[in-house]
Amino acid sequence: HQVPRLRGPYDVGCLYLGVNDVRTPDFELESFAAAFVPIAETMARQCDRLVMLSLPPAIGRPPAPAHEIARVSEKIAGTARSLGALLVTLESLRGPELVQPDAVHLTARGEAHIAMLACEALTSAGMTADRSELRLALEPLSTSARLRYLLFLRMPPLLRDLRRRLRERA
Repeated sequence: HQVPRLRGPYDVGCLYLGVNDVRTPDFELESFAAAFVPIAETMARQCDRLVMLSLPPAIGRPPAPAHEIARVSEKIAGTARSLGALLVTLESLRGPELVQPDAVHLTARGEAHIAMLACEALTSAGMTADRSELRLALEPLSTSARLRYLLFLRMPPLLRDLRRRLRERA
């Protein structure tokens, strides 16, 4: 629904799709590819440089099937190769500072992490990318900041999930 709204040309486009798709019980790679490839082709025509992101290796609670994640990431990689797009792999996208407790949605630091990976890929392809603000967003947290983060941002969703599980067992 968003693709017809593109009004290129753009210097850079970034395509990150499939995280929610691969989690559905009736997921079919062929259906995903039938929607994904035309989107990627349209973006490649409208962008001077296209960055495509593979899926992280683990998604969701309960986790999406690893073999399906791998198949989607391979489809993304093959499409990137065929379009001359840069591929960014997301093996490093894990942990409570980057991914929310549902293991699907990103934290602000997770979004900055992906942006940094994309900037590194663009730089290696000869483009200049200012990463100074991203570096600030990704600086290691102090011990007290990490504790505040865990207590005030991470604990409430974890407690809600625990309460829900306990109710389901009762």
